[in-house]
Order: sequence, then structure tokens, then C-alpha cells
Amino acid sequence: MLFYWSVMVCAFTFGLLRIIQPDRPENRFILYSALFAGCFLFNEVFRTHVHLGRAGFPKVTIVIFYAWVAIAYGLAFRRQIRSTPYALLLSGVGLLFVAFFAEALPLKNEIVSSLLEGIPKLLSGINIAFYFWFLCQGLIVRSLNFSNKTSHPE
Repeated sequence: MLFYWSVMVCAFTFGLLRIIQPDRPENRFILYSALFAGCFLFNEVFRTHVHLGRAGFPKVTIVIFYAWVAIAYGLAFRRQIRSTPYALLLSGVGLLFVAFFAEALPLKNEIVSSLLEGIPKLLSGINIAFYFWFLCQGLIVRSLNFSNKTSHPE
């Protein structure tokens, strides 16, 4: 559910920023942030990593692919990310990878297995949702302030 929140907040913010200030580079960052969060949402909803594992793809290959996507996103938007509270994003993505690896552990106890996967995934979702909430809120406020200054100069 928290991944839905991140995607919705970013998509809404992208739509709003395109209206307020259509040609800002932050708009592209927010669009790709929605797509980035959407990839992890897609994986969570459709459990693609589980299906790929059953199809014979090694878990390590799947995790490396998701790590590559996260690294590509981080490198492409490193300047924008550095100007944000990125510790929340880094910890969220890190906890998500912990959950992926915990799911691969061959544990016989279902309760322990569920806790080892579920708790990091929950904390990951919370961190990523807060990150995008604070990021988008700040971008909208700055855009509105800029728009007000340009339309009503004093």
C-alpha cells in the first residue's frame, strides 16, 4: 500500500508541476521517480521476482537487476537527489533489498520468514513514502512561491 502512495504522490505532483511550471527539470525527476517507485510497486503486486525465480532465474540475478535499476535512477538524478532528504530514500531502498534477500533464505519457520521479509519491507515502504512526500511537498511549495512572485511582482 505504501508503494501505491509513493507512485500516486509523484504522479500527482508531476501533473501539478507541469501546470504551474511546465519546463522545469524537476518535473522530469518527479516523473522518473514515479516510474522508479512504480517498478517496485509492480514487483510487489505481481511478485515478478518470485515468478522469475520459479522460471529458473537465480535470485541473485534478479536482485542485481533491481539494484541496477536503483543505481541507474540514482546516477541519473544524483544532483536532484543530493538536494533532498535522501537518507530516507537510501534507507528505504536498502531495506527493500534486505527484504528481497530475506525472502530467499531457506527458513522452515513461516512466522520467522514472514517477519524477516515483512518488517524490512514495511519500514522500506514507510521511508520511501516519507521521502517522496517531503520531496513533492517541497517542490510544489517552491513552484507556487515562484509562480506567485512572477505573476505578482512587488
